[in-house]
Amino acid sequence: MDKEPTKLSGLSGDKLARLLKDCVGDGLCEDKGDVEKQKAELLRDLLEDVLPTDPAVIERMPTLLRQLYRELLPLAGESFGNLLRNPATEVSTLEKIKEYGKRMAGSAESEIEQETAGTIYYAAIASTLVYHNRKITQYAYFELARYFTSLIENKWILPELIRLFQQGREICNKKIEEKTTE
Repeated sequence: MDKEPTKLSGLSGDKLARLLKDCVGDGLCEDKGDVEKQKAELLRDLLEDVLPTDPAVIERMPTLLRQLYRELLPLAGESFGNLLRNPATEVSTLEKIKEYGKRMAGSAESEIEQETAGTIYYAAIASTLVYHNRKITQYAYFELARYFTSLIENKWILPELIRLFQQGREICNKKIEEKTTE
C-alpha cells in the first residue's frame, strides 16, 4: 500500500529541522500551559535573582551586562522581588529596576523573555505608585490601569505581583477619578 505524499514529504532533512526549530521557536508547537509555566519560572528566577558581588564574575560578563551591572551596583546582594515589595526601597532604586526591565525587554530573544522583563518594568512602576505615590513613567494613569489589569489577568504572574498590580491599579483609578471631578 503506497503512502499518500504529504506537504512535508518533499523537504530535505535540513529544511524539516529548520521548520521544526522555527515552529518551536515561535511557540506554535508548544502547549499554552507549558508556555505559561515557562513564563512563571522565568519571572520567579528574575525576582529571586541577586546581583553578583564577586569581581571575577563581573569581569566575565559581556560588556553590555557589565555596564548595566555598574548602574545597579547599589542593589547587589538584594533580590529584585524583595526590592519591589519593600516599602523602604528608594524611588531611585525602583527607577533603575524599571530601566533594567525595559532594557531586558528590548533585547529579549523570545516573547517569553520579553513578557517577563516587561512584567519587571511594570512592577517597578506599580511599586513606586504604591509605596511612594509617585509615577515614574510618561504613561497616563488610565494606560497604567489598563496595563496593570492585563497583567493581573495572566495566570503565570506570581501572587505577590498580582497584589502589587491590584494596588497600583486602585491608585490609578483614584487618580483618574480625582481628575474627572476637578
